[in-house]
Amino acid sequence: MSEKIRTQHLERKAILYVRQSSPYQVIHNLESQKLQYAMQERLRHLGWHEIEVVDEVRLAKLSSERRRNLRFELTGRFATAAGRVG
Repeated sequence: MSEKIRTQHLERKAILYVRQSSPYQVIHNLESQKLQYAMQERLRHLGWHEIEVVDEVRLAKLSSERRRNLRFELTGRFATAAGRVG
């Protein structure tokens, strides 16, 4: 484990944001997509138990209220400082 990752970080949820820049990349850049999803296993290896994977394709399918809440969680200026995410 990294010395920068402390117990208080691991007690929080990890959010893994997976994205491709264009529809073409979603179809043709499968290696990049695989590497991004492999990061979930890396987070587990580092000690996180609660991991939320957010990808832009899935995000588009969520209800507007859930998207709004998730975007706030992802972009909230004080999310890490407030202890909501690691």
